[in-house]
Amino acid sequence: MKHVIIAFLSLVFALSANAFDMGDVDKALGSNSESTLPSGLLNNLTESLGVSSEQAAGGTSALLAMAANNLSGDQASALGDILPVGNSGGLTSQLISQVTNMDSVKSIFDSLGMDPAMVNQFAPVVLDYVGNNGGKELLGSLSSLWGQ
Repeated sequence: MKHVIIAFLSLVFALSANAFDMGDVDKALGSNSESTLPSGLLNNLTESLGVSSEQAAGGTSALLAMAANNLSGDQASALGDILPVGNSGGLTSQLISQVTNMDSVKSIFDSLGMDPAMVNQFAPVVLDYVGNNGGKELLGSLSSLWGQ
């Protein structure tokens, strides 16, 4: 997860600086982009949507960061128990806090080499995972937030 968070945050930082290209994305993701996001979720995304594991992890992290920044404290905490967004310290929190709206999520998808419209394919898969893993009370808020 640390590698995915670092890669994700590198992308967010690059977004805020408006200074990156796909070469920067590749460097940020690197070959060590292991994830502690649930393998079942990532496998479902890669198999059903035809994306790479890095794209699955990065896209999911973008959606989770947006949710963490827009849900109430209790809801954000409950979501974090199911799918952790990242650690709570220093630079990581500062960068995650920049993913506040769907435009920033779509920019991250684009930087990962995916059509930004793929958000609409990712969200239902993530919602299904959350609902099946103890987060049914979050589905309404997340659906509204992610435009589902």
